Amino acid sequence: MGCKIEGHQTGTLGVFIEHPSYGICGITCAHVAISATEMEDCKSESGRLLWEKINPSKKCIYQPSRINGEFNQFGQIVEVIYKEGKSSETGIEIALIQIEKRHPDSGKFPTPRSLSNSDGSDYTFASGKTCGPTRFNTNNRCFKVGSVTDFTEGTIEMRAPNVVRTDKHTWDYDHLRITLYNQFLVRPKQEAFADFGDSGSPVFVKDEETGEPVCIGLVEGGLTAGGLVVVTPITKILEELGISQLKAFPKNVMQELEQIKLTLHVLQTQNEKLFKHLNIAK
Repeated sequence: MGCKIEGHQTGTLGVFIEHPSYGICGITCAHVAISATEMEDCKSESGRLLWEKINPSKKCIYQPSRINGEFNQFGQIVEVIYKEGKSSETGIEIALIQIEKRHPDSGKFPTPRSLSNSDGSDYTFASGKTCGPTRFNTNNRCFKVGSVTDFTEGTIEMRAPNVVRTDKHTWDYDHLRITLYNQFLVRPKQEAFADFGDSGSPVFVKDEETGEPVCIGLVEGGLTAGGLVVVTPITKILEELGISQLKAFPKNVMQELEQIKLTLHVLQTQNEKLFKHLNIAK
């Protein structure tokens, strides 16, 4: 999650799911994977374009890019969804990538270039947990991991507690004007929350009890006013795909045992020092 990928243009690999038909898949934005013309084709197909109708030569997705050709190919597009939505319905534009090589084995992100957390706990998403606005944290703070701007923080724009600003948003993609209704808006904490190439980046809030990341959506695009960024709700994406949750990555048992051994060793050393100190005091 958060790695640079290339389809029709460069973007970011978002989250993973276990699909009943396609197996392990990654999700990114449709405009990263396919051209504007193909997105128009998707609209004409009631908003859903399956792999059979995508040109075989254009289905390949590369990581990090198509340099070296097939050596960097890791999957293929199996499904694209582009639905604008309406005033009472959330829009969505995503591409589902069937992963064929280098399958993910953990919930780790790429190590941020400007690591602000020494223990790195913010940079692993293993639970697969998601939420909508009713479970946002009280300060509306969120963060994302993207291939261009890396780890950034922002604030979810709210109309009222647990009520997100949900307007109509449009931007141009070649000759096509992409339109999406009822998206989240995120205001950057400092500088930019996202930039060109960050499309598809997963966005998270922190669980207020455990502190672990919980996914709320994927970065779609940017707005000029105040650096606001459009984010598609993850709950809508899962609903469209017929999936109940994102892929969870169980902890490595051997790593846990090693951590337990290390903790016991530290405790034993501390106890020995304590007993030695007590004996000296006597």
